[in-house]
Amino acid sequence: MTVRVGVDPALKPLPASELNDVVGKRAAMDLTAGGLVTSEDVTSSVVPARV
Repeated sequence: MTVRVGVDPALKPLPASELNDVVGKRAAMDLTAGGLVTSEDVTSSVVPARV
């Protein structure tokens, strides 16, 4: 879901325009329901890395 958030320099959520770039990527960490997603929260690699 996309939402509008207030402007706060401490928040760096992904803009809705990047939604299609995020779909299909893996979560780099646990994501909580209703939480904001940042670029650090998603990755193309397997986490943790395979050894």
